[in-house]
Amino acid sequence: MFSQSSFVRLIFGLLAMVLLGGCHKADPVQSAQGFFQLLFDGKAKAAYDGAAFGFQTMQTQSSFEANAREMGLTGGKEVEFDKLEVNGRTAKLPAKVTTSRGDKLTLVVTLEDERGTWRVYSIKTPKSVETGLSENRFSMVGKGAGFNDATRQPMPDQKIVLRMVKDNLLEFNRAIRARSFTDFYNSVSASWQSQLTEKQLQRAFQSFIDQDVNIGSIADLEPVLSSPPQIGSDGVLVVTGYYPTSPYVVNFSLKFLYELPDWKLFGLDVDLRKP
Repeated sequence: MFSQSSFVRLIFGLLAMVLLGGCHKADPVQSAQGFFQLLFDGKAKAAYDGAAFGFQTMQTQSSFEANAREMGLTGGKEVEFDKLEVNGRTAKLPAKVTTSRGDKLTLVVTLEDERGTWRVYSIKTPKSVETGLSENRFSMVGKGAGFNDATRQPMPDQKIVLRMVKDNLLEFNRAIRARSFTDFYNSVSASWQSQLTEKQLQRAFQSFIDQDVNIGSIADLEPVLSSPPQIGSDGVLVVTGYYPTSPYVVNFSLKFLYELPDWKLFGLDVDLRKP
C-alpha cells in the first residue's frame, strides 16, 4: 500500500508529467517565444533544429545563423506578438523584435503543426503597401533589380507563365539531383548572377541536396497559383503558388526579369510543406 507521503510524491510526479507534456504541445505563441528566446540566448543551432522541416529546407544551418546575426536576432532583447491567426494546422503571428542593436524589426512569423508540435515555418516582412508582397528573410530570393525595360513588356499569358515556372523548377530539381548548380546558374538572368556566385547559390540550397530532395513529380502536374502573376514597378514578374505533390506540397515563389529576348529567372524561394 502507498503511504501518504508516497501518494503525495506520486501526485507531484503526475503533475510534472502533465506540465512537461504541456510544454511539448505548446501553443503557437509559446513556440514562437521559445524560438526567439533561443536566438536571444545565442543558441541559433537549437532554434534551427526545432524549426519546421520546411523552414530547414529553405537554408542550411550556417546560412540561417548568418542571417540571424545580420538581422540582429542573435542576441536580441525581446519580442512582442500581436493578434494570432490560426487556420487549421497553420498559425500566423505578427511580431516586433527588439534586435541586438536596439532597433525594432517588424516580422510575420508563420508556424506549422508538425505531429502535434507547433514549429516556426517562415519569417517574413509584412506585405508592402505598394506591391502587396512580403519578403522571406530566410531564403535565397533575388533582391531588388532596379528599373529596367521589363516594365514596358506585356505580361506573358497564363500558359507561358506556367511553362516558365515548371521549366525553371525542373531545372532547379536537376541541379539538386546532380549535386551541381553549374547548369542551373548559367540559365538564370545575368542580373541575378551579378548578385551571387554559383557557390553561394548552391550553399543556399545545400540542405535540399543533403536531404536528397526530389520534386521531379511536378512534371506531371499543373501548379496552383496563390495570386495572379504581377509585374512590379521594378520590372520584376513575381509568380507564387504550389504543386499538390505528395508526401510534401511544393511551395514556390519565383521572380523573373526580362532580358532580351526572354524572361529569365531572377530569384526563387522553394519550400516543402506537409499537406
